[in-house]
Amino acid sequence: TMMDRFRNYFDSFFYTGVHLTGDYPITTYDWPARFTNFFMVIAAVGVVSIPSGLIASGFVDIVQSKSKAKRDGPITGIAGDDWYEIKYRSLEGVPPPNSRWGPTVDKWQNAVNDFLNGKKDGSGRHSYTTSAYAGRVFIFAVIIANIVAVLLESVPSIDKAVGNGPGNFFDVFEAFSVFVFATEYISRLFC
Repeated sequence: TMMDRFRNYFDSFFYTGVHLTGDYPITTYDWPARFTNFFMVIAAVGVVSIPSGLIASGFVDIVQSKSKAKRDGPITGIAGDDWYEIKYRSLEGVPPPNSRWGPTVDKWQNAVNDFLNGKKDGSGRHSYTTSAYAGRVFIFAVIIANIVAVLLESVPSIDKAVGNGPGNFFDVFEAFSVFVFATEYISRLFC
């Protein structure tokens, strides 16, 4: 169990490093394996952190260019200077094109979009039907319940009480959550 692996700092250091990479040790490692795994963890962190740093640097460059464009003069519509926002604003009030699957699928897509995102009224505010609001509250409740489940699963006494066998409460709840979130994601792709 987790309590057995993380008895003290020195025991937990190795497993924490291995878990940072997403690997779960299924055997007991001797010191040459731990030595090798230590450098593998360093390499794995580098594989993740270097691209993450490059992506973050790119976002910083974009934000700085937008700030400079707003400070130095009017928006020109050149890519990188709020180009997307200008093009998006030009589509306001323009109905979406018809899909190749016919008007029935178009109605379904509009209904799913209204359910997920609400409808804009004349003042630009979103309004939701009762069922759409209930759906939003349900998704929010599942998110909060997932956070609570992760916290409860990290408590050793609760983890031992629930057990780690297949089909325990946490596994079933995780499968339910994956189903709910996948359904929402596929619905957003559909509309």
